[in-house]
Amino acid sequence: MNYYDSIAFYMGSNSFYIDSKSEGLSSKKFSQVEGVEGSLQRITQGSEFGNCLRCADNEQVLLFNSIEKQGDYYFLQAEKLGQINDELIDFGLSGEFASNKIEFAISAKNKVVKGPVSYIQKIGNRYLVSWDFQSSIQFLNFSGENELAIAFNSDFFPNRKGFSPRDQRITDHQDFTAKSTEWNNDVSFGPIYRVPESENYFRLVKGKTSHRSKLDGGIFIVIFDSEFNFLAEKLINADTPEMGLEYFVLKSGIYIKRVTDSEDLLRYYRLIF
Repeated sequence: MNYYDSIAFYMGSNSFYIDSKSEGLSSKKFSQVEGVEGSLQRITQGSEFGNCLRCADNEQVLLFNSIEKQGDYYFLQAEKLGQINDELIDFGLSGEFASNKIEFAISAKNKVVKGPVSYIQKIGNRYLVSWDFQSSIQFLNFSGENELAIAFNSDFFPNRKGFSPRDQRITDHQDFTAKSTEWNNDVSFGPIYRVPESENYFRLVKGKTSHRSKLDGGIFIVIFDSEFNFLAEKLINADTPEMGLEYFVLKSGIYIKRVTDSEDLLRYYRLIF
């Protein structure tokens, strides 16, 4: 069913599993790249919308930092999945990480961190950057410099998480856990993909929930045109309470995972336009 070249999943600290028509399931691990001091460390662990790096015709860009230089972020370009080009571009929005990160120091050398998730991809001659904590998107040129920011407002959900890490002071691990839960339960924004068989784009949004697993705040789909002008938004799980957040995109539709307690069942809702 999949007419795209390949699907890639991020599985571990630096491991990527690539499923292509010609090669089947294979794995690739990245630890050293020319131009970066020390070992690479991926900045995010995937998001609640799944960890598929490429499940549509968008060319994804991987975001890394180094273990030795935690404050420096780079784009690692993948011209072809499974073949990494070691061209590195300084990330021009590093301040977004610093100001939207919950952190608690366990000791002088160890800390636990809850950070934002970024989604980065090539669209035309620019990078599109979106985040899990806000609806706005930003376009960067290929040097990593900010070119354009677009803000969106909704009739159904706020345009960003109400919880602000930059205003919080973490006092102990219990406090860190409580604030992390508040962050998780708040509104959350998924990656942007192209609508199957269309020039339009879409993203899924999770409304604020009373408990993360209940999804009682609703799941919404937001549609943009080819220039990322807002077109429409709609609640999609009113009649499907078992709809989850993980999804992938095929030519035949958007497949959203159905939540189940059974390890033997893997079912999806198909969303078509």
